[in-house]
Amino acid sequence: MLVSRQFVVTGKQRSAIHDADFALNAAADASGLLIDVEASLISPGTELSFYREPVASMLPWPAGYTAAGVVREAGPASPYIDWIGRRVFLFPGDREQMACHASQKVASGESLLIPLPDELAAEDAVFMRMINIALTPYTLAGLPDVGTVLVVGLGLVGQTLGMVGRLLGHRVIAMDVSEARRERAAAWGADAVIDPQAGDAVETVRELTDGRGCELVVNATGLTSTFLTSIRCAAMGGELSTLGNARGPAPDELQPFLQVVQSNHVTVRGGWEMRLPRRKQLGSNAATTEANLATACRWLASGRFDVNALRTHVIEPEGMLEAYDKLQAGDPQWLGVAVRWR
Repeated sequence: MLVSRQFVVTGKQRSAIHDADFALNAAADASGLLIDVEASLISPGTELSFYREPVASMLPWPAGYTAAGVVREAGPASPYIDWIGRRVFLFPGDREQMACHASQKVASGESLLIPLPDELAAEDAVFMRMINIALTPYTLAGLPDVGTVLVVGLGLVGQTLGMVGRLLGHRVIAMDVSEARRERAAAWGADAVIDPQAGDAVETVRELTDGRGCELVVNATGLTSTFLTSIRCAAMGGELSTLGNARGPAPDELQPFLQVVQSNHVTVRGGWEMRLPRRKQLGSNAATTEANLATACRWLASGRFDVNALRTHVIEPEGMLEAYDKLQAGDPQWLGVAVRWR
């Protein structure tokens, strides 16, 4: 039996590091895995939304859905039985998506492991999950070889979306109300940055695209109120990805939203990574999580994806409460925070 350290949210804007017993119960899950976590990554959107407004029945809540580490144990029926001692990126199964901010992580046979090359540090590898999230709208949209992409919202996911778009050869326009976030996007090479509060954002996008609009608009804000502006920036026959979820009210906006869908033939598509097939199926060319993560691994290991444009801190577990508070306060010096567990 191992004693693992685990970061948990204990209440509204309260957290702690608990000791927990960890063991791989082969009788309960013969295909299970036990991972010694080297590093995890804070996801500001998912984790901070629960930190701000926790569900009492789910407390204490074990946070974190991204981890890289070493396979310590594998059940006798695990497809990874021969991977013991191997460094991997872990994409947990649906039943255990959280609890990655810990020194050990138990995962089921549904989990997906991607082998890590020796040259890829764990605090870099954890960004594979962000790249997978960002690749999803592109793989689903089927853009032309060169298209214009508008990213609305420049948090960690939005910044990653823009960088991935540039790597795929697209022209990227980045939009956010935060000057610091716009400056960060300009630093990694966004083709244009827009302050939606400085004039008519839709008109600005039209001017930047010779009146056409963008082939793909990805809303990464998580705010329902931004979707009408987003869809008005789409080109005729373009696509809007709802990657950022939809929190908060948008009164009286459904009619004009649907009017744009109808008149401009805009496709509205969900962009949630969890709906992609986990593994490639024989005879299918559908995008998969496995393929996206393999691409992310290659980009990071080769240096094509500049993780230093996103990773602002590598911290010890004791620094997580400060990191949560800095991220929640919108401190421009904090964005991508990796947590080193060993």
